[in-house]
Amino acid sequence: MSKNFLIVMTLSCMLCACRAQPTEASRSEPTPTIAAIFSKQDAIVPPVRSDSNLGDFLNRDSSQPSGAGVISTTEFAGVDAVAALNQPDAMNAAPDAMPVREVMLYDEGLLSGWTLEQSNGMSYSLNDEVNRGVVLNSQTGLVNSGFTIRATPQTDYGVLFFTVPQTATNGYLRDDVLGVSFWLGTGDEMIAPEDFAVSIRGSDRLPYWAAQDDEEFQRDYRDFSETRLYFLDLNRAIPPHTWTQITVWLDNLVFDPTYTYVTGFYIKNDIGIRTTFYVDKVALLLAP
Repeated sequence: MSKNFLIVMTLSCMLCACRAQPTEASRSEPTPTIAAIFSKQDAIVPPVRSDSNLGDFLNRDSSQPSGAGVISTTEFAGVDAVAALNQPDAMNAAPDAMPVREVMLYDEGLLSGWTLEQSNGMSYSLNDEVNRGVVLNSQTGLVNSGFTIRATPQTDYGVLFFTVPQTATNGYLRDDVLGVSFWLGTGDEMIAPEDFAVSIRGSDRLPYWAAQDDEEFQRDYRDFSETRLYFLDLNRAIPPHTWTQITVWLDNLVFDPTYTYVTGFYIKNDIGIRTTFYVDKVALLLAP
């Protein structure tokens, strides 16, 4: 029995010695954390596509006042445009509170020193009376007492173009102009926020609009942006026979080139849009 006991004890010692040998699996090392690094990709946001017709909207006829490659001001912003869609009011926020002086370009008639002669692909009347007596703003009691501009697109990308002609006696320095404001009205059809865009035009050297100025800006890849209504605080369609005020603040057009004079602005329809619309109380907003 003692011999068997010695054999058992010997085998037990040998097994314990084997278990005491270290192995790769028993080493204590940090666990890799590669998965955690890539689990959140909040820095990668795809560019915003605001509507399905954006590509078509850029395919302009070369005779139009705007050159190729011009898109909505905020759509240039890519990632930042995501916030713009969630907070449209902030994108067209007014400058810090300050006095504003209005120069009425149209109110019952067109101001001397301005013209619509450069309009293209758009029929219009300066003295339409269908809205006579219509309340534009029920909160302030603003009423149309006479004429409005009636416009109907005749082609894709038509423009109702307000410009300072060469014969004008007054010019408008960019540093003095804060923005442009007008009342937009519907007829029998609604207007969707993507149906129209607004663009401000300017010149480095001339106080009036000239086609060669636009061509020079386009050659230098400094063309002016076109801002759709949904980036101008219009969050939903305008119902039939309804008026709303549209305001464009120039300092918010961050992708526009620098220029010396404001020489005009236009309202432009998208592809396929033939909706009659009305314009009233058009004003330049100037610093006092």
